[in-house]
Amino acid sequence: MKSLILLQPKIGDMDDFRDKPTPPMSLIHAVSLLADDYKIVLVDQRIDPHWKETLRLAIGNDPIAICITTLSGPMIKQALTMADAVKSMCDVPVIWGGTHITMFSEQAIAHPSVDYIVLGEGEIILKQLIEAIDRQETIKSIAGVWGKENGQVIRNPRPKQGNFNDLPAVNYDTINFHQYLYSYKGYQTLDYLSSKGCPYGCAYCYNTKFNDNQWSAKSAQKVLAELRSLKEQYGFDMVYLLDDNFFIDFARAFEIIDGLD
Repeated sequence: MKSLILLQPKIGDMDDFRDKPTPPMSLIHAVSLLADDYKIVLVDQRIDPHWKETLRLAIGNDPIAICITTLSGPMIKQALTMADAVKSMCDVPVIWGGTHITMFSEQAIAHPSVDYIVLGEGEIILKQLIEAIDRQETIKSIAGVWGKENGQVIRNPRPKQGNFNDLPAVNYDTINFHQYLYSYKGYQTLDYLSSKGCPYGCAYCYNTKFNDNQWSAKSAQKVLAELRSLKEQYGFDMVYLLDDNFFIDFARAFEIIDGLD
């Protein structure tokens, strides 16, 4: 099975808020449609002091591509350190995603350590991009991807946000998830995303650019079924919801709350 490397940079102060780093949820979600067809290898700068050697060994298995995520802020410097390390070791294409990349796409694509960028939510777009790279095809028809081909930058328009409820459940076993079950006030806590985006246009919020003020959610029934399955698998005590705005649909929100036991 061909491999796909995920790079998780240090975030900054957020890494110190808990007894363990938060799980790399953006990367787990991004590869959710690829995990059955490619071997996923995570290199996490936050928990691996020898991450460069881990990366070197992973690159030795001839990966299809290397994916990296970043927020705005100190994380960018750490992400560039990891991407520059990749470029010093191989010519495997480096794909960037995350909120900063979508908001500052022109700046991102101009950097020599960036080969492709994925704009907005990445599950479907990244799958299409990886398959194109694997088949050595052009990216010109892949909405939501910018990339460098034959010395030129291709800028494809973004697609409309898909329906989050249509995507399969995220496979937490894509990585060694037990090492990310952190303690919050003495409770083993699992991070979980039940919806994406927000319909409101707050000037300070990334959602106006990243999600175009769109909100998409899993149904309450799907959320509860997934959480019950995860509870059986990992035995956590508390759920930390990563939603930008959990209470957009009050009926849905309280059906989930009432269903938690």
